[in-house]
Amino acid sequence: MSRRRTFERWHIPSTVVCIVKTMCADYYRRDVALKDMPPEVAECYRMMNGAIDRALEKVEPGIRRTMMEDIATGRGYDFSPASAIVSRRPYYARKRQIIHDIAVEYRLIHD
Repeated sequence: MSRRRTFERWHIPSTVVCIVKTMCADYYRRDVALKDMPPEVAECYRMMNGAIDRALEKVEPGIRRTMMEDIATGRGYDFSPASAIVSRRPYYARKRQIIHDIAVEYRLIHD
């Protein structure tokens, strides 16, 4: 039986990372769907998108959208538009920190 892959510094299981990627990929659909939803569902969508927004506040404003799209698509440093602004190690450190913060907001892991 193989061992689960974890992100070493924050000990995030790969299944949690997969869930966070899916939630980031669904961000814009939830944002557009807010207009036609009942109030209870709209509040849930706002809460889910708010968790992503709060995690992205710690990153420079110029690369927030790019980082969220990189998480959603699994794109790495070499193919990211943010590579012109941020070097490799800080890019991956910020990306892991965002994934960690979103997972904590969604209560998928403990802080």
